[in-house]
Amino acid sequence: MAESINAWERYLQLMKERPKLFLKSDMLNIIADSRSVAEFSEKSGRTMGVVYESPYSLLVVDLVEDTE
Repeated sequence: MAESINAWERYLQLMKERPKLFLKSDMLNIIADSRSVAEFSEKSGRTMGVVYESPYSLLVVDLVEDTE
């Protein structure tokens, strides 16, 4: 992951590059609103977005809500 791109910016970039990875689910809704994600991250101290990336794998942390 490029040093100049933070975890959340990379996540948004990945959503555009690979939209099939972020399809809607009947059980969970991915929250992609930057303001909501920033508020959650600030309150919880957790990083949202692409938290690890190598040529072989990606690890993302999504903010989700239950749809039920």
